[in-house]
Amino acid sequence: QCLAVYVAPWCGYCRKATPLIKELRHVLRAQGVESWVIVGQDEIGVVREYAREFGKGALMDTERAINPGGVPHFYVVEQGGAVLRQVAGLPPNPADLLAFALENR
Repeated sequence: QCLAVYVAPWCGYCRKATPLIKELRHVLRAQGVESWVIVGQDEIGVVREYAREFGKGALMDTERAINPGGVPHFYVVEQGGAVLRQVAGLPPNPADLLAFALENR
């Protein structure tokens, strides 16, 4: 399973959470868990610029193909692509995101 995080450049919560998301990806990588950041819901230049902040592994939803229903949006996805669980927004305790990503692993 892996963690996918959908963010939007215009979202203040996403911007505030950028360092946390980057650290979460680092911790997950150290535990052998893959993660992706998907940046979308804005003009392509702005999406591209924000995606650079996440470095390698950042994807761009330039066609607005995904409607997360709220950003940031966190998904745990199984190898076949099925979404196992999802949550919109940031939890009050950042450690909850790590537990969410690793639950039932």
